Amino acid sequence: MASEIQVKLEKLGIYLDKPAMPAGNYVPVLVVNDMVYVSGQLPLVDGAINLTGQVGNSVTVEEAQEQARQCAIAILRQVASVSNDLENIERVIKKAETGQSLNLEEIRYEGYANGGIAIIIDAVTDNRNRTAAEVRSSFTKYGGTLGETGSVSFMFKNIGQIIYNKNIKSDEDIFEIAIEVGADDVSSDENNHEIFTSMNEFNNVREKLESLLGMPEQAQIIWQPENFVKVND
Repeated sequence: MASEIQVKLEKLGIYLDKPAMPAGNYVPVLVVNDMVYVSGQLPLVDGAINLTGQVGNSVTVEEAQEQARQCAIAILRQVASVSNDLENIERVIKKAETGQSLNLEEIRYEGYANGGIAIIIDAVTDNRNRTAAEVRSSFTKYGGTLGETGSVSFMFKNIGQIIYNKNIKSDEDIFEIAIEVGADDVSSDENNHEIFTSMNEFNNVREKLESLLGMPEQAQIIWQPENFVKVND
């Protein structure tokens, strides 16, 4: 049965049908106890991004607002796929509109999964104690160990990663283009070109590559491990 919020949305011509497939290698929606976490939502129209550019330059304010609207609808679709309690979203939005602070803070957790695999978790929360308990419980439940701050992060590099399909350019052309626009390194295999940047240059390099090569398959900030551990089934 449709919730009151869904009925209101349908009157506006917005239908919370099946959400789009992830545009990369990530989990789009996750339920942990009474919390729903959503990530990686894009302003997709018919499964594709149909507008790119800079607001005030190649993109008008009205067009940008429409993209934000499509992104919000994508988030609602993900939430609706796992929960009918959309009224909570309405309450959060109203609270934000009235200027009441949610007191969100960023927290980083580090630890080891089963098999000695290092894990870094970046969280945003309005309740530090609750989040710490949930993260600790997840590590314990699956045979891992929650460590101290800095216990594993020294084994990673926080960098930008931009991925293009192998067919877009030759290995030599991609390398030359990437270095010219400010990238640090390029790795090409039989499927993709991976372009790596510093944190500071990520957005600048991404925008230049998009103007030359179009939208990438993925563009994100990652924690790249210094060493890889083979996981046995």
